[in-house]
Amino acid sequence: MKFRKRRKTRDRSQERLLSTCAWCGTRIPEDTEVFTFSAKVNPGVDLKGDEGSVIPLTLRIPGKIVPAIVPTADSPAKKEGKDLLFMICGDDCGTALRQALEREISLAD
Repeated sequence: MKFRKRRKTRDRSQERLLSTCAWCGTRIPEDTEVFTFSAKVNPGVDLKGDEGSVIPLTLRIPGKIVPAIVPTADSPAKKEGKDLLFMICGDDCGTALRQALEREISLAD
């Protein structure tokens, strides 16, 4: 019984993340256009266990955690070569997220 309760809570939190901007954290209303930003992961990174879920990515920016959607293997996004998807509310947040991810990549290199 406790397991089932935790599962529902987890499902609700994942649903909530699917309607939240990954960059600014603003809730995106159902009747509003939603944008996605995609990314590829480095070769050797295995996300198979996370397919179909939302995972938190911790950035080096203090306190910044962005939710990333891991598409399933049979999804159109994965077939197009997208490993991660980020829900964003508009161009400004997409640009800020892209720049932050680029900084993360350059710091890792």
